[in-house]
Amino acid sequence: MAGGKQTSNPRTSVWLSGKSAAAPRRRDDQGNLDRERIVAATIRLLDAEGLEKFSMRRLATELGVTAMSVYWYVDNKDDLLEYALDEICSEMALPDLSDEDADWRDQLRGLAEAYRRTLAAHPWASRLLGRFLNL
Repeated sequence: MAGGKQTSNPRTSVWLSGKSAAAPRRRDDQGNLDRERIVAATIRLLDAEGLEKFSMRRLATELGVTAMSVYWYVDNKDDLLEYALDEICSEMALPDLSDEDADWRDQLRGLAEAYRRTLAAHPWASRLLGRFLNL
């Protein structure tokens, strides 16, 4: 403890926590709620309203379920935000590493441009990139 400030352990990634990465099979009463739908709604809300206004209660309202229903699919808000970050990062086109004729500088430039497009499309993501281990 330096200067009276407690240091906390860094957060473990949802992907490295040792829990099963598979989404639970439980469904809501109407049979239309799953982790993919929850993550998609999370991204829509974050894009529309930003990170500051996002809440699990607001997400549940958007999905037409109770807030507790969402917790059958994600353990907590941080895990959900990490899933959302992972989902938008999966939109980035990666260089074809098998193309031996490709110039690495062009590949790196293309990756940087894809990264920038993703961050421009999802402004909330830049704040999360430093908070979550991006796999």
